[in-house]
Amino acid sequence: MSINVAIDNDVLDNAKFVASKIDETYLRKRAYALGIAANATAKYLNANGLKTLSNHSLYRSAVFAKEVEIADIYANNARFDVRVTFNDTTFTVPKLHIKYDIKPQAYIVVKFDSTLKDINFLGFIPTEDLTFDKNGDEYYTYPLEILRPIEDFISYAQKLDITPYKYSETDHENIKELCLSFLDEEASEADKIYFIKHVATCPVCRETFCDMNDFDDIVSQLKNYHELLNDSTLSVLSGNKKE
Repeated sequence: MSINVAIDNDVLDNAKFVASKIDETYLRKRAYALGIAANATAKYLNANGLKTLSNHSLYRSAVFAKEVEIADIYANNARFDVRVTFNDTTFTVPKLHIKYDIKPQAYIVVKFDSTLKDINFLGFIPTEDLTFDKNGDEYYTYPLEILRPIEDFISYAQKLDITPYKYSETDHENIKELCLSFLDEEASEADKIYFIKHVATCPVCRETFCDMNDFDDIVSQLKNYHELLNDSTLSVLSGNKKE
């Protein structure tokens, strides 16, 4: 049985904020849809007794949203991903999740109504229950009928017993050094694969990256508020004044 919930305006606004930073139309629409889905899902789960962590979710970064089709939410030391379907028979999982080795503990599948006023929670599926073939498409496609009832998700998540993998200090330092090149979209493909996998699975470095992304957002917005730029420090940070 699916569950239908109204989408709040703040959910739409948060998704618009990220999507508005993406120039390419398709990627902008994708980021918008996934942002709505992740935000609305986190609110639904919190309201029903499962505490989720989304302040450091990677979909909140426009650069990450462009590189990887992700709608990550976290609960009970586990990462879940929200998938949006636009039909009544199937849902998809991007093959990029395999390339970057970022398969979540489970996928939650949702569908919007045409007006974006409501979200329909269709169900969930543990990733271990999925098979990943090797066809040439960009997505794996599965029938909706394999989904478990969304009503069972909270008890499923609460019963998980996951110990986060502990990375070395060297790994953390490497990721710190890569954060800026990733945000500036200058990382090599090999560095991107290493960076994305690590950040998706390491809460310490995910927080570091998200803090840097938030700071980058603030600095970029300063360019639109010239009255603030009389402060020499803010001017330097925003790139409007030389040191």
